[in-house]
Amino acid sequence: MSQLELRHNLAGNLNAEQYRAVTHDGRPCLVLAGAGSGKTRVITHRIAWLLDQLGAPATSICAVTFTNKAAGEMRARVERLVGTAASDVWVLTFHALGLRILRDAAGADGAPRPGFAVYDRGDALAVWRRCQAAAKIDPGELRPTMLFEMCSRARSRLQDPRAWDDAGRSAEERAAARIYARYCTQMRDQNAVDFDDLLALPLQLLSRGVVSPDPTRFRHLLVDEYQDTNRTQYRLVRTLLDDTGSLMVVGDEDQAIYRWRGADIANVLEFRDDFPSATVVRLEQNYRSTQPILAAAGSLVSRNSERLGKQLWTENAGDSKPIYMQCATERSEAVWIAKRIAAALTADAQPGDMAVLYRTNAQSRPFEEEFAGRSIPFRVLGGQTFFRRAEVKDVLAYLRLVLVDDDAALARAVATPARGVGPANLEALRGHEGSALGALRQAMQASDPEAQLRSIGCRGRAVGGLVEFGQLIGELRQRVDTTTLGDLIEQVMARSGYRTLLRAQADGEDRLANIDELVASAIEFADSAPVGRETLTRFLDRTALISDADTSRVATGVALMTVHSAKGLEFSQVFVAGLEEGLFPLRSAIDGGQVEEERRLAYVAMTRARHELFLSSARMRRVHGRERFQLPSRFIGEIDSGLLVADEEPQAVVERSRQYGRTATADRVRRTTRASAGARRVSRAVDPNARGSGIRASSNRLGEGTAVFHPMFGVGRITQAQGSGDSLKLTVAFARAGTKQLIAKYAKLELLA
Repeated sequence: MSQLELRHNLAGNLNAEQYRAVTHDGRPCLVLAGAGSGKTRVITHRIAWLLDQLGAPATSICAVTFTNKAAGEMRARVERLVGTAASDVWVLTFHALGLRILRDAAGADGAPRPGFAVYDRGDALAVWRRCQAAAKIDPGELRPTMLFEMCSRARSRLQDPRAWDDAGRSAEERAAARIYARYCTQMRDQNAVDFDDLLALPLQLLSRGVVSPDPTRFRHLLVDEYQDTNRTQYRLVRTLLDDTGSLMVVGDEDQAIYRWRGADIANVLEFRDDFPSATVVRLEQNYRSTQPILAAAGSLVSRNSERLGKQLWTENAGDSKPIYMQCATERSEAVWIAKRIAAALTADAQPGDMAVLYRTNAQSRPFEEEFAGRSIPFRVLGGQTFFRRAEVKDVLAYLRLVLVDDDAALARAVATPARGVGPANLEALRGHEGSALGALRQAMQASDPEAQLRSIGCRGRAVGGLVEFGQLIGELRQRVDTTTLGDLIEQVMARSGYRTLLRAQADGEDRLANIDELVASAIEFADSAPVGRETLTRFLDRTALISDADTSRVATGVALMTVHSAKGLEFSQVFVAGLEEGLFPLRSAIDGGQVEEERRLAYVAMTRARHELFLSSARMRRVHGRERFQLPSRFIGEIDSGLLVADEEPQAVVERSRQYGRTATADRVRRTTRASAGARRVSRAVDPNARGSGIRASSNRLGEGTAVFHPMFGVGRITQAQGSGDSLKLTVAFARAGTKQLIAKYAKLELLA
């Protein structure tokens, strides 16, 4: 391609602001690229401009991004623009750049020796665990993964855990520092580096002048997703360039959603402070979404103070405002979304062009169940399907052992929490009786179970662990006919020590949330009746059917994913579910002063939509095993009420599943209408008076048809009222607990309408 052709190509492919960014002079340039504004086009055309218009050598240009996929796509686009001239341009990830620098510097002072190995996270953790064992720090009390990640986050902030002193440090930090010192020695002895080393070591070598400026110092450096850089990456960028080099960074402070991973939004916000002569270009034309979607998303994110500011606009036609729906429960939310999707599929929409986004992985459960029951193809992205998650499978393994002698379930359950029972001990049990659990049950009937287990070849602390485990399974089998399914799961969590185990883990909060969802699923399936073997069998069959739906092989299906996993993706229709206080934004973010990042996350979710956007919340949600009255997210109220439309359709609380059976109690028809008969304005959705005051209801307001909340039974509707005053008796149909007879004076009911 000639220079004239390239100049014509640039002018034809770029809008005015994109062209300005691509052709800016050598001063530092910050490109604030709004969602869907063509940031990759700007970076690739900038590289083409440098090569063909300015005559820059390919080896003097380096473009850095965060994923190999993004780097590959960027490289392919540049090659389509300028052909083989781009073959020597460095287009790679931060870690790949660091690796190249270390390979060139191998053997230098402070660098690894030639031929060094790069350990992935699994290999590095294996070294860490050995060092933790050598330091005699109990992995049961201080989880190795938690300590390892603690040091990794510190390194992203330019800290060396070996320099941590004891003053003001937590027990976890002091333990991590001890292990990290051993870990560094081990890694050096093994001539290995981990992924943190790929950033930290090149920075040290460059800062000390150990590495020659050529070829690792570039004349032209371009950085993608700059809002996601941490302090180490920021310093690496600064160190790679001298005063004569050109720097262009492309990012969007409104999409900075990885603070928990070490990203520092200050890298964008303070760019002009670091480079006073910098050019700032705002890419505000959006090529993805319709104007109503952009207006609603912009209205929300404008509430943030940590931003430089942009106003997205588009030429895309579209007059459908985002729709907001406040549903009765999380199940009715799943039903509402499933019905919308089913209607769209009937109208020839493609399932792969729709997505349901939520804040936490645990929220996928009702959608998986509802979609499976309605034969809506779906795929869970960025995580496993609910019933395949490790902690869920662990608990289900205990439940399987309540019913049958299942050696696969035994091997899983007895190892979580660990009881010292390894393959050799399980094989000894199987060799004695043919069934490991059968042999264990036989041993438990002996006068001295431990002696019996030793006689068949079990050794070490596994003997005591097996006896405790056998007692637990025996107790669960005795209680199966007298306790509820939800309580049975709670007993597994408490008696096994599994809940304590999860609480000690770095990701324990998310994993416990998945267990809470499993309890909610069990209660929804079996209500409050004693579980019984038949009901337990049907529940396990149901979970197995959903687990075996093989959604991972579905080439196209409705995408279920967290908002973090949706970053960089787009869909024709997007449903953002669970917009409730304490869930989105998360309670931990509210308490920790991180609401602005949660608001940015909501903005990212909304801007994934091209044509239609749906927002929803639940009035009641089961949290930690209990039904809780949920307030709509503050984010709904922060969007200009004129930019949203409230859904006015009556909402079914729970429908009979089309594929999976329920108990007779759960098969009762349970329906409720919206709290207000008329259309409700979105601006009232965050008004407590529009939702119900939460004040104890007086008897003269408790008539037939009134929606109420009971602290034990949850949401319900009065179907019959007899008497008056202190003698008022009510018949209430509850969504989860069935029909109850109550005396109004003592019922502690609250009005919901």
